[in-house]
Amino acid sequence: ATLGFGGLSLADINAGYKGLIGLLVGLDPTTDMRIANSIWFRKPWVPNPAFVASVDDAFDAGAHPLDFALPTAPDSINRWASAATAGRIPKVLDGISADHVMFLLNAIYFKADWNVPFHGDMQGDFTRLDGSQISVPAMSRRTRTPYFAGDGFEALALDYKGDRARMVVLVPDAGTFEKFEVSLNAARLAEIMSRLEAVDLQLTMPKFEFKARFALRDALVSLGMEDAFEAGIADFSGMDGTRDLYIQ
Repeated sequence: ATLGFGGLSLADINAGYKGLIGLLVGLDPTTDMRIANSIWFRKPWVPNPAFVASVDDAFDAGAHPLDFALPTAPDSINRWASAATAGRIPKVLDGISADHVMFLLNAIYFKADWNVPFHGDMQGDFTRLDGSQISVPAMSRRTRTPYFAGDGFEALALDYKGDRARMVVLVPDAGTFEKFEVSLNAARLAEIMSRLEAVDLQLTMPKFEFKARFALRDALVSLGMEDAFEAGIADFSGMDGTRDLYIQ
């Protein structure tokens, strides 16, 4: 219900994800798109074989029994994450607690060339949220680019080689970032993207990378998924036949 699947059966949902993963991974031969899933569970705990078979079939998720008490156990899981993301995510765990029974891990890796390359090795001014400016490594190009200047923002789309994937960039006017962020939802994003039209554009943007961590419990609870986080209330009996498991 939280994810909006309505009356679909679990089998139909799993089949849908299996098809989606296959579609995304095989979207374009010029794009390196990887979706990796795995389950790591504490020995000697034994999950329901039907559960393991289901996630293996739908999500290609291998199940790995592991002695969580070993000092090297986190390293084993971290090595999987690193390999699944070509080294971009080298670490997902600092340690394992005594009450941890199972980890379900998902990694997505995407790498592609721009349809129209940028020229790098230049410096540009970047304005921070507080209005201050700094000089940063930047890249630039001039070509026809899908673009739209809206009320209080600019938007453009950068296509990747193969024209099957694109990055959409939204730039609110100075001093309006938080207001614009709050106002952005799926409907408004769809409306903005429908207004994009190709124009001759000189584009300069910073080279960047970012890292973020999100605790999803509060978001999922606010959407109605409450029982899964409560010990004694959560029902993951399909995993091992008991009502002992819950999400931390």
